[in-house]
Amino acid sequence: LPTVDDVLAGARTIIAERIAEWPALRMRLRRLALEHGRLIARIPDERREKAARFTRLAERPEPCATIPSPTILALHRGEREGVLVVELEIPEEGVEQVGSELLGIVPGPVGEQISLALAEAWTHSLGRAVRTGARRRLKERADRDAVAAYGDALRPLLLAPALGAVPVLGIDPGFAPGCRLAVVDAAGAVLEHDTVFPLQPKQAVPQTKARLAELITQHSIAAIAIADAGGGRELERLVREAVRELGREEPLPIVLIDSDITALLAAARATRDELGEEAPLRRAVACARRLRDPLHELVKVDPRKLGLGQFQHEVDQEELRGALDQVVQSCVSEVGVDVNTASADVLARVAGLSHAIARALVGFREAHGGLRSRSQLFDVPGVAGKTFEQGAGFLRVFGGEQPLDATAIHPERYPLVTQMARDLGITIGELLGQPEQVERVRIADGGEKYLGTPSVAGEPLGPRAREQLLAELANPERSARPPFANVAFDPGLTSFADLSVGMELDGVITRIASFGAFVDVGLSQEALVHVSELSHGFTSSPGDVVHIGQVVRGRVIELDGERKRFSMSIRALLPKPERAERPEQERAKPRGGPRPGDDRGPRRDRGEG
Repeated sequence: LPTVDDVLAGARTIIAERIAEWPALRMRLRRLALEHGRLIARIPDERREKAARFTRLAERPEPCATIPSPTILALHRGEREGVLVVELEIPEEGVEQVGSELLGIVPGPVGEQISLALAEAWTHSLGRAVRTGARRRLKERADRDAVAAYGDALRPLLLAPALGAVPVLGIDPGFAPGCRLAVVDAAGAVLEHDTVFPLQPKQAVPQTKARLAELITQHSIAAIAIADAGGGRELERLVREAVRELGREEPLPIVLIDSDITALLAAARATRDELGEEAPLRRAVACARRLRDPLHELVKVDPRKLGLGQFQHEVDQEELRGALDQVVQSCVSEVGVDVNTASADVLARVAGLSHAIARALVGFREAHGGLRSRSQLFDVPGVAGKTFEQGAGFLRVFGGEQPLDATAIHPERYPLVTQMARDLGITIGELLGQPEQVERVRIADGGEKYLGTPSVAGEPLGPRAREQLLAELANPERSARPPFANVAFDPGLTSFADLSVGMELDGVITRIASFGAFVDVGLSQEALVHVSELSHGFTSSPGDVVHIGQVVRGRVIELDGERKRFSMSIRALLPKPERAERPEQERAKPRGGPRPGDDRGPRRDRGEG
């Protein structure tokens, strides 16, 4: 090399390459970026017309330590669509300080050369690597938060109240093509279907009412489900008139079903295979079945398609799929599955069961006229060992030989339950569902009896498992889902113009978000109940206070006529909690005066210096 400067430059390059690859330095600098860095987005001039949705994110620095996960995902989407350029700004003085600490840089000629090598490494490759690593960590954190939020949104959808095993009439509204009617029986099988034309252009209202009355009477319809699509609200009012004209003593629930989810259910492969290519019929049947049992219908579709929140396509799809599948399996297991009526789609979601085993189980029950006991599961190909151990407690056999088969009690605990009943001198049937008898078991031998008793597999009974077992014995019909409740909308409320501040309305919770809940009050617009208006106490999550399908009553507190939006308060109609009175001794204490052992005088008289 011709000069000393060239030699030093070559040496610095070699040192810079080694500095850039040093893992400890990269880790410290990445931590610096995550704790003190800022994300800054800008919109290129040539993309401004297409970037209107992202304007609020531009030129607004977001500290990496506190940036919300939805903002990270929004920036990611903007970059993916090519309308945002996002940069991670890391304080230079911080980089120099971290480098000096780890490299041991001291003042002097050598230290100066190492500092220059550090700057060269940062400029050429280290800075880019640190920024990439830090942004990857931010994205991973945002993915985790979003996936957890989507799971939280999915659970109440799956565990929405179920009407139960009763005949239901489903209706898919339509104008010129007509409204499709479909009757399903208590098991969900299609009994009859037809088309009526009550809406524009034909408006055959009398004929429609007559056909509705005929179907309701002939099939002992227990509820009517209407897809909330175009014409759905108008059709609902007509159906209510038809039901009133029947003069029934018992009210007939008439429920509007989300049309987007109905369309997804109707497009599911299982529904197409069963009902063919006629979309209106599939939608009408899907409506009826979803009202009967939302969980059993929703397992037919990919949960990622259910519109669980923003930015679903920005998160890691495999992570999202795995997390949502776990939520579905958890909900199916909590509710339990009737082995003699459940579809293969539902059975495949039970812990331990695969799609192949589910199909084999359906084939076995069809060939043998159903299962009469859980013990017959051993005769199903593939159900043995771990599969039986994992899934048997979630598979129910109703009306069979063993009453415990209809409960969540695992067969491995049957001998223990038999012993409990024998010790009381009663049968299992006399113990099951009898809280007073179960209480006798609980208090036996000071509450210690049966603890440590091994199951068939040899697992000893612990205190927690004992309480779960006794709770199931006392109330075997308890459900993980809230009870179904019907709501009667205000018949005088037909449009947004009918709303006024102060009006009190009944409605049903349809969606839950992090900021509140949406309530269907019978209009095409839903009311928003902010999280602060759900209850008098502090609420961190709306799902802790209300659930999808819950009937609520609220007061209209705000109207936005321009955007056709309105807000309600549930809290306003709840009784105010009584304030707990302080003990008399506390009330007698002087406030602000000297305390025992305090000779400094009242707080307000203390000097500042």
